Amino acid sequence: MKGIPDTRTTTTLEELAGESLVEQIIRAAFEKKAEQITAIDLRGKSAPAQWYLVCQGSNAVQTRAISNEIITSLKKQATSPSLVEGLDEGIWVLIDFVDVIAHVMIPQARSYYNLEQLWDDVSIRQIESAED
Repeated sequence: MKGIPDTRTTTTLEELAGESLVEQIIRAAFEKKAEQITAIDLRGKSAPAQWYLVCQGSNAVQTRAISNEIITSLKKQATSPSLVEGLDEGIWVLIDFVDVIAHVMIPQARSYYNLEQLWDDVSIRQIESAED
């Protein structure tokens, strides 16, 4: 009504970052049966992000499904990627959330590029389930 101030408050979701973002990406990847999920902690290193998350699908169709699930799931939590590359091809999909960069690859691309071996002195954790 005119003249009466609106005292309702709206609740907005805060954008995810850091470890909580890593956890949500892992959950989304498991939803589409991602395999060999690895979290690489790059905090304090000269790297383009604080975390790399690397996983694979058995083929390009699955990598696109995993990638789309990650993007859709995080958007529902008010977190959108700043960049997505490779989604059309599905060979290597890079999803950049600034703090965390998710790499979803087919097995051949993953073994060729071997991202886990780029840094010698980082913490690398193999994720066996969404609860790890």
